[in-house]
This record gives sequence, C-alpha cells and structure tokens, in this order.
Amino acid sequence: MYEVGYADTKAFREIFRKITGLSPLEYKSKYNKEGALSLS
Repeated sequence: MYEVGYADTKAFREIFRKITGLSPLEYKSKYNKEGALSLS
C-alpha cells in the first residue's frame, strides 16, 4: 500500500475494491491459495 503511494488505509481499500472487485484481504487469500496449488 505505502509502496504505491497510499498513506490512508481506507482510501486504499476503496480503490482496490473498485479495481479488483475484492478487498485486499480477499484478494490475498484467493491468489495465495492458487499460487500454492500451482507450485505442487
């Protein structure tokens, strides 16, 4: 979040959800599971 220029957590979450359709936590959870499966 800070690396892309957002200091306000709430603003970041709103923009992230608008772009991806998921909250940052949901996105991380979804793609971490898929990434772990593809490594097996």
